This record gives sequence, C-alpha cells and structure tokens, in this order.
Amino acid sequence: MSRMARWTAGALVAIVPLAIALPALAQRGGAQPSPDVNHAKEMVTLIEGGQLSLADATKVAEKHAKGTALSASCQILMNEGQPAAGGNPGGSSADQAGAAGKRLVYSVSCYAGERVQVVQVDGLSKKVIEGAPARAEPEKPQPKTP
Repeated sequence: MSRMARWTAGALVAIVPLAIALPALAQRGGAQPSPDVNHAKEMVTLIEGGQLSLADATKVAEKHAKGTALSASCQILMNEGQPAAGGNPGGSSADQAGAAGKRLVYSVSCYAGERVQVVQVDGLSKKVIEGAPARAEPEKPQPKTP
C-alpha cells in the first residue's frame, strides 16, 4: 500500500504542474495577436507610410524646447474631417484601409531651462502642435531643512 501511495504522490507532483502550464502555453500559441501587437502594427504602418518615427519626433521636440528629451509616448488620433477608412495612393489595400484618416501624435518630455516641459509633435505634418499647451511638469516641493 505504501508503494501505491508513493507512486501516486510522485505522479501528482509531475501531473499538476503540467495541468497548470499547458493551458497557459496553448494561449500563447493562439492565432489572434494581442491588442498591443495590433496597435504597434498600426503605428508601424503609419510610420512606413511617411509619418514621423519616434526618433525623428524626439529630435523635433528637442529642437523646439531647446533641451534634452527625457521620455516620449505616442498615440494614434483620427484626422479631423476624414473618415476612418478611405483611399490612400500607393501601398497595399490593407495599408490603405488601416492608415487612412489617422495620424500619430507624440508627447515628448524635454528638460530645458531648469524645468521639464511636454511638447506635442504631429507625425503627419512633422511639426510641433502649436495649439497644444507646452505644459510644464509640476515641481515637487523641496523638503525643508531645519
């Protein structure tokens, strides 16, 4: 009987981790890419279509702020007055449908003149968005020394 109990315990030790790991591995191998991957592909399609890359947008922001970039982020916005899908000369039909009516907008934090400011850069026009406030990061209060 003790042999049976040892065998059962050993089998459980081997089977339980597999029962936990196999479903997780099966999900990773799924056919559907995650939403983050789809979003990244859409951004790359827009960049390949002629919009600014992150590196180029950072250079534009640094030049505008006369400072050094500290961090940057990007988002996709719809162009005003244009539908989400439409014709775009050149490129594949999938690229045309995905890129029409969309633009990349970068928010770049730059350090200049003893402050941090956020500069927004339009990936389509390749210029700083003048209507966007060049907001300064709030200063943290300095600890008082007695």
